[in-house]
Amino acid sequence: MLKSLLLILFSTGPGEASVAFAEAENLDDCEAKRDVVTQILTSAGQAPTYVLCGKTELSFSPYIHGTPPDALIHYYRIRIAGENRFDLIPLGSKSECDRLASPEDAQLWCAVSGQRVLSKQDGSHASPEDIR
Repeated sequence: MLKSLLLILFSTGPGEASVAFAEAENLDDCEAKRDVVTQILTSAGQAPTYVLCGKTELSFSPYIHGTPPDALIHYYRIRIAGENRFDLIPLGSKSECDRLASPEDAQLWCAVSGQRVLSKQDGSHASPEDIR
């Protein structure tokens, strides 16, 4: 069974992005979080590129505000697949992320995060090989 996840993606420069995740109880809860997060970030002058609700089998470590740049070590391939739809694959390294990047595809992102994958919905440990 999939669970709801709020994905917050920021463009941090040409070809660079960061991502944060927040788990939600359901789609309504996710949409409420999305509205609040979007308002707060936009008011602070940090408008995100995408703020989407979607479904995943992955669980993530909590978001920590003010994560230092040297702790941004977890890479994800993200494809924006429409409203409330995204495909998300954890990757092992920046080089792997860069290799999968596609400048021609504006909906495909390689993003870094301070949050790591904790487990899959079924309780097993998730690795990139598990979910490709």
